Amino acid sequence: MLAIDPGFRTGCKVVCLDESGTFLKYTTIFPHAPQNEWSGAAAALKDLVSRYDIEAIGYGNGTASKETEKLVRSIDFGKPVSIFMVNESGASIYSASEVAREEFPDEDVTVRGAISIGRRLLDP
Repeated sequence: MLAIDPGFRTGCKVVCLDESGTFLKYTTIFPHAPQNEWSGAAAALKDLVSRYDIEAIGYGNGTASKETEKLVRSIDFGKPVSIFMVNESGASIYSASEVAREEFPDEDVTVRGAISIGRRLLDP
């Protein structure tokens, strides 16, 4: 599963998780203003879907969610990939929590927020 925490200025935080929610990969893409790196972001997502055999993408419903959905739905992944909007409400509470810091001590709050979005899709 691939999860995206959408954003404008600071980019979209992207994580790949396995089927049990284990964190595999993190990157940031910048498809929206002010960077507008749409084609690079699309290529990065397509590569992650291929490399990690992604079957589902979840994106948060906060800032830049509509724009991020448009990006994800515009990509031909070459295989069926399910796309879901995920409610971000409360995700920042987890990502800033002691539990999250203990589980992911080497990741910052933005990475933990994207992981939270992915895990919400895996286990709503």
